[in-house]
Amino acid sequence: MRILFGLAAAGLLGCVLDSSTSATTITPITGIVLRSDSLVAGLGCGRSPGQVYRYAAVVTNIDAPDGPRPSGLFDCFADGAFVNLPASPKGNQAFWVDILAFSASDYDTLNANGALVQAAANATTLLSFSSTWRTSCTATQQQNIVVLAVCGPLVGVDGGLPDAGDAGDAGDAGDASSETGP
Repeated sequence: MRILFGLAAAGLLGCVLDSSTSATTITPITGIVLRSDSLVAGLGCGRSPGQVYRYAAVVTNIDAPDGPRPSGLFDCFADGAFVNLPASPKGNQAFWVDILAFSASDYDTLNANGALVQAAANATTLLSFSSTWRTSCTATQQQNIVVLAVCGPLVGVDGGLPDAGDAGDAGDAGDASSETGP
């Protein structure tokens, strides 16, 4: 205790404030998040047939469908995040999110030459790919808040790429033809 008091009295212990330093502001994060655990509920993540391996997301402003469309490709276990999305000219912050989910075998087939990874940067090209499952989500971006997107369940795509487990396997989520989309 005497040593600390002595150092403080000598000016060797303490903080030096520089009055010439200005405070920096941090831009609040505004955006939407896709929760991976809710997207893959009932299917799970993995490389086995019937499991989601990766998913892609394309974000569209409801009032400006021809405007910028951010997109991304995510590992099954990772939450997708889109921050500071542009509002439409009308100021609308409501977004539609298209989800394409891929089994490992479909992903490997589609991405054999890196085509799927390259397409992730172009929403129109990305949406042209066949996927194992699809769904859509909605989200309304709020200032200074990261909001969760509300998504329907993943539904198997008719005519999608067949998995090794698709032939006659009624339990495979990729064969769920009786389900309907949102």
